[in-house]
Amino acid sequence: MPQNENAAAGVNYGVIKPFKDLMVEVGRRTRHLCEKRGVFILPTVNGHGVPYEYRGEGNPVWVATKEGLGNKAWIAMLLNQLGYPDPTGQFHMGGIGIDTFRMGSNDNAAQGAQSVILTDEVSCGVDEFFGTAPATALAGSFEYACVIAGCSMGQGESPAYKYLMQAAPPVKYAPSLSVCVIGIVPPTARYISGEGVRPGHIMIGYLSSGLHSNGISPIIRRVPQLKDGFLTPLNGHTVGEECLIPTRSYSGLVEALQNTGVVVDAWLPCTGDGIAKIGSDERFHYVVEHWLPDEKIPPLFLFMEKIGVPRRSLADTWNCGIGYIAFVHPDQVDSVMEVSAKTPIDGEEGFYEPLVLGRVEEGPPGTDFQPWKMQLPPPGKE
Repeated sequence: MPQNENAAAGVNYGVIKPFKDLMVEVGRRTRHLCEKRGVFILPTVNGHGVPYEYRGEGNPVWVATKEGLGNKAWIAMLLNQLGYPDPTGQFHMGGIGIDTFRMGSNDNAAQGAQSVILTDEVSCGVDEFFGTAPATALAGSFEYACVIAGCSMGQGESPAYKYLMQAAPPVKYAPSLSVCVIGIVPPTARYISGEGVRPGHIMIGYLSSGLHSNGISPIIRRVPQLKDGFLTPLNGHTVGEECLIPTRSYSGLVEALQNTGVVVDAWLPCTGDGIAKIGSDERFHYVVEHWLPDEKIPPLFLFMEKIGVPRRSLADTWNCGIGYIAFVHPDQVDSVMEVSAKTPIDGEEGFYEPLVLGRVEEGPPGTDFQPWKMQLPPPGKE
């Protein structure tokens, strides 16, 4: 049969549909996960949305976060294109769905919400991506993220944007990923607005797993200039593999503290703008007295410094080892530290590692980052 007009234009539904079917199957297998939080996905025939209802007690707060992965998938596809083997058999995509989901779920948790429904968009500039082994592995990584979090995958979208998207060379094509993650706060008393933070509050930081999913662009800008590029050895493997370590989840940490009655007045995901993001609430001045020693900072960040990134740019670009920050009243500090250190990390071995960073003060907006002797203005206020 001759190609139809859509296929001739580079959008072959016959190529894309198997991936769509696979993601629908992921949705089918995960649709009941959200029921433990009183949320039920309703049956629908040929539905293009996700109908759901709450069957728990009371009237909960709902939180929805829209997030995108950024350029991390470009690195995964580059390693595949170079023929660099992935010992997990997941074509370097095993963490990409996890990253995308956790970008949204960690933001939800900052409001005290646990994520219950995920909707996604996986788009690419060429339709052939959807028929590849990396695409199949990507679907599996979304499912793994949902299972760990007890979240159901709902309706998604998988378009081919031939006339909009083109990957930067030498990568031939790479998917763009985004999600909307719906979270629930039952009971409403667990909702965290951040408005309760005052001068005198203590900042407690939690270790990151590595790069997470922010600051990828400057890495892609610099690393290919090296002799071995993303295959440069680092920390027992390569720079590319170090970039692809999945984002850590902090949802279980937030829930564990809620379940024990410990009060956290605000949470801050340390995503874009790195350490400087601490000062994003411009009501106060922030004094950071303690940070990780260099030997505990993920090696990718110090590697970037070694190849020419100034340390100040480390501070206002990457998380530099602290992925999440709690703002707590001084009388809650001991309890927060105790519960945190006993809480297993979602999907990982080991427990969360809390570190008292400093305090909130009256004063001009910005962060006094004493370990590196820097004054960091709020993001966007250079």
